[in-house]
Amino acid sequence: MIKKYIFNLKQLESFAKQLAKEVKISDLILLSGDLGSGKTTFARFLIKYITLKYGEQEPVYIPSPTFPILQNYPLVNFEILHYDLYRINDTKEIIELSIDENLKNNISIIEWPEILLEYVSKYSFISIDFSILDDDRRKIIFKRNRNE
Repeated sequence: MIKKYIFNLKQLESFAKQLAKEVKISDLILLSGDLGSGKTTFARFLIKYITLKYGEQEPVYIPSPTFPILQNYPLVNFEILHYDLYRINDTKEIIELSIDENLKNNISIIEWPEILLEYVSKYSFISIDFSILDDDRRKIIFKRNRNE
């Protein structure tokens, strides 16, 4: 477990850029935290740097997937799948999203993953928990769960 304190957007972007260097196909990244804690902003930075890492053109706009639940970013050999499960209330809806099938050949970033933690516990994943300290500062707890 790693604790980081982030004091501004530049540091948040730097953390996402560093993580993007390590992320590989089939990785699952779970982002937890209160509303406004930085999950979506972090996901946007991460998507940007993963895309650039694989030699693709940076997406022009990276919207929040709160309403569509899933935004996908196709690259040459795989997709980056960005889920926001905030509005999901029933685990049956998780099955409809085909998350299990999508994990194997893509990079998946999931905001509000609490509803599926039991479901994904069999997989290796990266968990990042965001806590608001004040308007600008965040505490981030980073963990790797390896089930290989």
